Amino acid sequence: MQVRQAQFPADTPAIVALVREYAAWLNMDMSLQNFEQEMAQIGSVYSLPGGLFWVVQAGTQLVGCVGFKHLDTATAEVKRLYVQSAFRGHKLGEQLMQVLAGTTRQLGYQRLVLDTVPQ
Repeated sequence: MQVRQAQFPADTPAIVALVREYAAWLNMDMSLQNFEQEMAQIGSVYSLPGGLFWVVQAGTQLVGCVGFKHLDTATAEVKRLYVQSAFRGHKLGEQLMQVLAGTTRQLGYQRLVLDTVPQ
């Protein structure tokens, strides 16, 4: 399994499917986050300077993801951290967060924020 930066537009269909799976797993209304607009524009939403996105690839399948969005010059928001249930327990979420934290630090961000829910 490999953590790598998302390649838009080539990865777009697989990423949208994975993020929709994440949203279904959350089982909550995502409309307040403009979820459908984000899905329609995912490649531009998660590209610099506004953000970036990473995936976990197992063979030809994407099985995990995380991204960030720029909030202000010091703050990035962690978005869409998810690993499919069959691939949990391998520290893939930790690996995704390490890559995200290291990259945001290199880009000059000083703080990461994250919305959380009980799920």
